Amino acid sequence: MDWYKSLSAREQKLALFVGSLLPIAILAYVGFWFLDRYNENSIQITGLVSQISAEEDKFHQGLKARRRQSYYRSTSLPSVTQTAKNDYRTWLNKLVSDSGMTHNGTSIRDDDQIKYEGNLVGKSIRFTVRPKATLPQLVSFLNEYYRADHLHRLNQLVIKPLRKKAPGGKMVLTGELQLTLESEVLSLVDGPESVDQFPVYTNDSRSVEEFQLVLERNIFGPANNQPVLEKPRKREFYVGNEGKVKLRAKDVDRDDLLSFELLDSSVQSASLSEQPKSASVRDITLTIPPQEKGKYDFKVLVRDDGLPAKTFELPFEISFVEKPVSNKKGNTKPPDPPAKVATQTYVNGLVQGVDGVRKALIVTRSPKLESMYLKAGDKFDLDDQKWVVRSIDGSTVTIEVDGKLLRFERGSKLSEPLL
Repeated sequence: MDWYKSLSAREQKLALFVGSLLPIAILAYVGFWFLDRYNENSIQITGLVSQISAEEDKFHQGLKARRRQSYYRSTSLPSVTQTAKNDYRTWLNKLVSDSGMTHNGTSIRDDDQIKYEGNLVGKSIRFTVRPKATLPQLVSFLNEYYRADHLHRLNQLVIKPLRKKAPGGKMVLTGELQLTLESEVLSLVDGPESVDQFPVYTNDSRSVEEFQLVLERNIFGPANNQPVLEKPRKREFYVGNEGKVKLRAKDVDRDDLLSFELLDSSVQSASLSEQPKSASVRDITLTIPPQEKGKYDFKVLVRDDGLPAKTFELPFEISFVEKPVSNKKGNTKPPDPPAKVATQTYVNGLVQGVDGVRKALIVTRSPKLESMYLKAGDKFDLDDQKWVVRSIDGSTVTIEVDGKLLRFERGSKLSEPLL
């Protein structure tokens, strides 16, 4: 330390300052060196993690590819081309027929080879069928077609609505479609030699009813016609008995499903039977619990499922009358009207004139031939009594005699009213 003592006070201070900086410089150098090595190692670790992740992705992709390849093999048609053609054509023809379509068989195009990197992996076969169908039949076909879990797809679907000449020469839609369907099917070279059960359906099955919106919006169908309700034939029941009124609807659109609704009823507990579940059913029954003597009003609505839906309302009247007295044998009979001229007087016809007024043709054959056209409210004399026509519908006429209402069918004698 002699050299340090030989230094002046100013030089000694400078030497102490420089000496104190040296350890700091060494520590800083060492720190930066370790930090650089740490960053370099972190980069290497990140790179290794990325490589591992990439390898894991490749591994999982390979597993998915193998599963997909296994699925393709299981859903492939038989590797033997002729077997594949026969199996698929048989199924396709049956599917078309089961859907209600009409067709003249299926045509098959020549096979197209499918290659990958120069290697043959499969063959493509195209089946074409040209059926006639309705829209519901087409929807049913497509629903079943896509349930079949095989390597097939529709390459072409051509829909041509058919028309016919209506009265007046106008061409209108018939609701029938001329279709062209081309289905492409794959047969892999490593597919099964044969399929024990063809086709194999998926578990994800749907019902055609789920596509009801498509069927309701049938733009290919003819214009929707209005349904109508006929007046019930039987509209009179005995007091104490249940009344069952059969209502019959008509609709020229034979595929329309009809529904009924009781809009108005004088009897709160009256009800309609179960709604029809088929378009072929056009009737429904109105059930009326036993009522007191009197007349009761009802109104029933019928609605079709066309687009747009159309409705028809029918108001009508139901009567409950006293039960006729019984004879000694226990058989019931109607009140006896006068039985002189009435035995030779008939309801020959029930007609409706151009003015819309219904009339009854009453013909007396003895003691002299006499004809009368009578509307509701008209009166006539028979057997020294007043007869008043009260109502006329399409099948019966109701006439009041001596305070009693008697109902007659077309062709019946005025001495033989209905029970």
